[in-house]
Amino acid sequence: MKRQITKLNYTKKIIDTLELLKLQLNKKQESFIAICIQTIAETFQVKIPTDIGIHMYIECLNKYPNFIMQDVTKSIAKEYKYPRLPIPSEFINRCEPLYREHYRWYMTHLNTLIPWAHH
Repeated sequence: MKRQITKLNYTKKIIDTLELLKLQLNKKQESFIAICIQTIAETFQVKIPTDIGIHMYIECLNKYPNFIMQDVTKSIAKEYKYPRLPIPSEFINRCEPLYREHYRWYMTHLNTLIPWAHH
């Protein structure tokens, strides 16, 4: 009986953890992308793009979750050598490897742990 309860607790924790990871990977907001662009523009004291320009950044970057955009924004602020706003492809070059790494990790663990949890 104790093993059953322990297994149920672990199963619930695994499912809760995977659900939390799924939420993090899907948490995307256009306003957050705009804040990231604004943060970099203000850090480097450069002009913020017009509405059309911001819309293009959002369209190119809306695939990436907030936590990845936040990490990339910090890395650009720390490492970028030129006082200009990076173009969308520069963001994508930094975001895509992080996104793939997190997504692959999530899918690998989902495919491994869910069958175990329901066993």
